[in-house]
Amino acid sequence: QIAKEITAYIREQVELGKALAGKIEDEDKKRAILGVCSAMEHILPQVIMLTKDVITNPNDEKLKEEFKSLKVTLASASK
Repeated sequence: QIAKEITAYIREQVELGKALAGKIEDEDKKRAILGVCSAMEHILPQVIMLTKDVITNPNDEKLKEEFKSLKVTLASASK
């Protein structure tokens, strides 16, 4: 259930981002927003798998590191 909620939330954010990008005239800002949207779509399957794994193994340090890696991926996409 949690994975489904996270999936729905991320997809909603991607759609909002795309809608916002469609209203922006500044090409650099538009490209940045669309880049983040693309990165979110790209990592969504990993987020779902990691969410399920963390629920099963909440103290697994390797899983925590994988989440940090995903966070870095998103952060770099927004620059």
